[in-house]
Amino acid sequence: MGEIYGAHLNFDPMHEASGIYFMNKGTGIETKVAVVGVLEPKKLIFMIPILGPGTYFIEVRKSYSEAQTMRTGRLSNELICN
Repeated sequence: MGEIYGAHLNFDPMHEASGIYFMNKGTGIETKVAVVGVLEPKKLIFMIPILGPGTYFIEVRKSYSEAQTMRTGRLSNELICN
């Protein structure tokens, strides 16, 4: 399980591009989180997907439909998988 705490974290799970993503730093391959258990403005709890070896950035993407824009927040720490 993974947890992220912050502000303005909630997103619309029905919007295809919104969600939590693990991005492989070396290859650029993105893996979207499939299971989010807690989806609140200040807290996200989710199942970490199976990832191959590498270094990953974690991003939260949120769509603002009224302006048709996507905002992305990236955690400053990286995840290293062996």
